[in-house]
Amino acid sequence: MGVDPQISALIDNRHHALAATSPAIDALGAQIPCPSMDIRGIDRPVHGICDIGAFEYQPAGPVERLLPVPAPAFVTAPDMQFPYLTEVTAVDALGNLAQGVPVTFTAPDSGASAVLVKSTTPHTVSVSSGADGVARPPLLLANSIFGSYTLSATAEGVAPVDFTLGN
Repeated sequence: MGVDPQISALIDNRHHALAATSPAIDALGAQIPCPSMDIRGIDRPVHGICDIGAFEYQPAGPVERLLPVPAPAFVTAPDMQFPYLTEVTAVDALGNLAQGVPVTFTAPDSGASAVLVKSTTPHTVSVSSGADGVARPPLLLANSIFGSYTLSATAEGVAPVDFTLGN
């Protein structure tokens, strides 16, 4: 009780993946039986002892897609900080969290846009996904122009994730 399970946001409306550092990995106990497959149909246990929960952790293969991390809204007043981050989760073909994936976030160079704080260029920043598979850009500040625009998250070899933002 009181321990962060280190799970992802819901993936494909189906499962929560375990981060590589989750205390639920191999934690069920050798004497406790578990189902022979996890929620995705992956054989269990992977390392001799089952993980706690319906998801059996295994190291991720190559990243297959980026998924937007749900947030209530991406709208703020001009010249203000956005209250939520535009985050993406990198996953492999089986829904495992992919760590260390370089993700580039890009906002428009002109018109209504956002400034990516603490980046070397004001409208583009590259970050890597963490142990939880999530790539988190620095804070976003709306510029002074009213309007809506697209901020894109891209990684090599996968489809981009586009966020609609508004100032």
